[in-house]
Amino acid sequence: WTKDDENIKSEGKLLSALLTGVNRAFPFAAKDYQVFEDQMNTLFRVVHSSVFSRSIQAMLLIFQVMSAQNNISDRFYRALYAKLLAPEFISASRPGNFVNLLFKALKRDENADRVCAFVKRILQCCVNHRTGIVVGLLLVVSELIRQKPY
Repeated sequence: WTKDDENIKSEGKLLSALLTGVNRAFPFAAKDYQVFEDQMNTLFRVVHSSVFSRSIQAMLLIFQVMSAQNNISDRFYRALYAKLLAPEFISASRPGNFVNLLFKALKRDENADRVCAFVKRILQCCVNHRTGIVVGLLLVVSELIRQKPY
């Protein structure tokens, strides 16, 4: 390990802790969404460039902000769709966070074609994952079919 490796590792831990704290505090925060809107590009950069757990924390925050404004963007759904096939998802330490985010996001989505595409991708993912994750994903599909019988 070099000094730079230690700095990068500590910065990653700090970012994870910050994202976790902001996610927990967001429902109680003042409703000044402009602060979050200004940082949305940075949050999406974290989603695409960080390790799986950190990117899920960033996606949870993005989802909370966009849900509070009743405006969940296509950009969010595209990032969520891409994370379904991320190789890190197979070995994630807390896959439940991602499955929960997936369910909440798809439950709020009004675009039937997109929900159907997600269901197809979820079923494709079930072939490669551990049993616990597969059960969670199949429960998501079951609930979506029950709530949105397209």
